[in-house]
This record gives sequence, C-alpha cells and structure tokens, in this order.
Amino acid sequence: MKSRTIPYAGLIPVTAILIILLLGCVPVNASAKINAGQTRATEKSFTLDWDSVDGAAYYRFYYAQAGSSNEGQSYSDYVDLEKPGITLEDSNGKSDFSYHYMVVAYSAKGKELARSDGKTGATCPGPVTNCTADKWGKTKKGWFSIKSAQYEYMSGLKWEIWNASRTKKLKSGTTKPGSASFTANVKANQTYILRVCGYVSIDGSGNFDGPWTESVVVPQPLVKNMETAGKNSIRVSWSKVEGATKYIVYASTSPSSGYKKVRTVKGSVTSCAVSKIKGKTLVPGNYYYFKIVAVKGKVKSCSNINKAAGTMLPAA
Repeated sequence: MKSRTIPYAGLIPVTAILIILLLGCVPVNASAKINAGQTRATEKSFTLDWDSVDGAAYYRFYYAQAGSSNEGQSYSDYVDLEKPGITLEDSNGKSDFSYHYMVVAYSAKGKELARSDGKTGATCPGPVTNCTADKWGKTKKGWFSIKSAQYEYMSGLKWEIWNASRTKKLKSGTTKPGSASFTANVKANQTYILRVCGYVSIDGSGNFDGPWTESVVVPQPLVKNMETAGKNSIRVSWSKVEGATKYIVYASTSPSSGYKKVRTVKGSVTSCAVSKIKGKTLVPGNYYYFKIVAVKGKVKSCSNINKAAGTMLPAA
C-alpha cells in the first residue's frame, strides 16, 4: 500500500473554519465503522492506515490540527484517496505536532458506506537534551538524571544503560517527561552509555519513539590511599576507571570547597605526588583533601560527588 504525503500549513483562517462549519463538511449517519489508526511516526511526520471497505470508490480523510479553534466542532480540511493510507508531514521541518482525524468511505456515487471514529495522530518529540549522570556513589549504586526539553505531545521518556562497549544492556525503563532521576546497579570504576529518547503514546496504536540521545557516563575515581612522599609532599592514588584517557587531580585545604587543579596525568597512571596547592607548599601537620576526575575523550566524570578523603602530613 502506498501512502500519500501531504504537508500541513498551520492553522487555517477563522473565516475558512466558519465556511466549513456552515457547509457541514463531515457527513453523518454512517452505516458501518472503519478501523483506523497510526502505524508509523518520525520527528516530522506520522502515517495512518485504515481498513478497506467493500464497494468503496474512494476514502475521504478529514483532519484538523490539534489545538485549532475548531477542535471538537468540525474538521478543517480533507483529502480524497483511492486507497487507504496517508502520511502527514510538517513542511516546516518541525517536530511535535498532532492532528485529529476521521476517515469516511464513499461509493462511486458519493454515498457514505462507513466511517471511523474521530482519533488523534502525532509525530515523535525531538531529541532529549542534557542526558547526563547526576550522581555516583562509592557503592554499586549509581544515580542518573535526565533533563529533557518539554514537548507538548511527549508522553514520556525511555532510558537504557549499556556497558561501554555497547554489547550488553544493563537496565532500562520509562519515566515522565521533563527532568527525571533513577538508580542502577553499576560499578564505581566502569564507564557506561546512557541512552534516552522521548516517545508519544497513541491510543490503540502504541508508542512511537523519537531519536535516541547517547551520553558517555564516566564515574569519578575513588581515592584509594594517601601517603607521605617527602617532607612537603603527599602521594595520592585512586581507582582506575575503564577507558579513561587522563585524570585531573584536585586538592584543597577544606573538605567541601576551594578545590584547585594541581596535576593532570595520563589514563595509564593512577597515582601522583603533590607538593603545592594554590601555589603554596604543603605544610607538615596540616590536613589536605583530594578528589580525582577521570576524562574519556571530551567527557569528564561527575565532580563533587565522592567526598574527598583527608590526610595529615606527619610532623617534620
């Protein structure tokens, strides 16, 4: 079956709506019902299909954009088709639009043979934005968050967590549109792929997914040990993160603020000595605090998540 594509041009003028209402463009007293429903959706179009009716010479597809001033009263336009099936497309290249529609079958003499119930079709929402990991604990629990652009006809969000090589899906689920968070059993030293998409749910037709957004999730390394490396130096070591291309070492004299970058090392290195913070030499007997950020390509691990460990240099 070949579908016909028609672009929509936005809302029609009020005068045109009044004329349509006066003419009564949608017939009444149908003798039978046609099953009609959405069969496909993309960001810019959705496809509808319906049952063939014996003796039908053509089908009239009545439609009105959702949210138009004549919604619930009449349909603002129609298209005649010889066979079932039609694709509605946004000629302006926009995602997230919806139509109310009805299909009526006619004989060659223009007699109504059957009609469908009034239904709604919709395109898929656009790409999800800000797909990131929000928190990462020291245990096997990882906290993720999604901050999604709100689309008018979005029904919800689907999410998946994959291993870094994309060979195994570890967990998946759905959540409401907008911002959402969820937990997953993950390892603190593993890199993961977080995939998210918006979907639209059409009654009687199921869910239609929008484009998937992928985000590389790099955990923050755990500080494993700190030891004196000299009179005014501390050697800090951390857990290796799978796939890390480099590590950035931050240090502070306070456990909760004031962290400054002190070293950057290759991904193959998991320890380094630090002798100065903010340009000042470390003083024996003082406490110092460290946190490590792993980097994979252009992606940095979550920062300010694992509490930095503290240590005290022994007195000289």
